[in-house]
Amino acid sequence: MSKTYIGIDIGKTGAICILQPHENKIEIHKMPATPADVVALLYPVIAVEGIGNVRCAVEKQQSGGFGGMKVGVTSMFNFGMGYGIIQGVLAGMHMPFILVPPKTWQKELGALPKDKPKRKTEILMRMQSMYPQAKIYKYAADAVAIAEYATRHL
Repeated sequence: MSKTYIGIDIGKTGAICILQPHENKIEIHKMPATPADVVALLYPVIAVEGIGNVRCAVEKQQSGGFGGMKVGVTSMFNFGMGYGIIQGVLAGMHMPFILVPPKTWQKELGALPKDKPKRKTEILMRMQSMYPQAKIYKYAADAVAIAEYATRHL
């Protein structure tokens, strides 16, 4: 049986991408609202594919805000909680995963603009050209790129 790859870009506006290259299939989901919703989304993948055939990459986060942006304490707390919840849910389902820093998975794409909005647009265009069978929205482009990274490294 072939592998299934999951890319997770955490946060309220993040997404989860499930790639099944052996079936030329891609699923894109907005970040579920609750831990139970994350389980409801991912558990069927494990049940069908088998835990040994699923590979997961989560974008690694670091403390200190978002690239120098001023973010409130509550926002940072909630973001950190979400990051921990994703890891806890994956661990609770016995799903092995790696944490991939943004610079690591972005490096795989080659040269990208330094300006964040332009970079996001470029990532979207590249992922859409790689997966023309899916409609990829800007909010999900990073998750798709992280899943694509997983196909090459996991």
